[in-house]
Amino acid sequence: MDFSKPPSTHAYNQEDVREILNMAIADSSTLDADLSHPQLLEISQELNISPESLA
Repeated sequence: MDFSKPPSTHAYNQEDVREILNMAIADSSTLDADLSHPQLLEISQELNISPESLA
């Protein structure tokens, strides 16, 4: 997968989303601190993940 220039309109399949998120989480410079529960809920909302699925 080429991440150098993301297309302006691109749909990511579930496997790609997992890979992207895992890479971002693994990069310790990405997160300055642990995520709070409200932050996690906000991220999941942006990804259209229900609170029930998150739980």
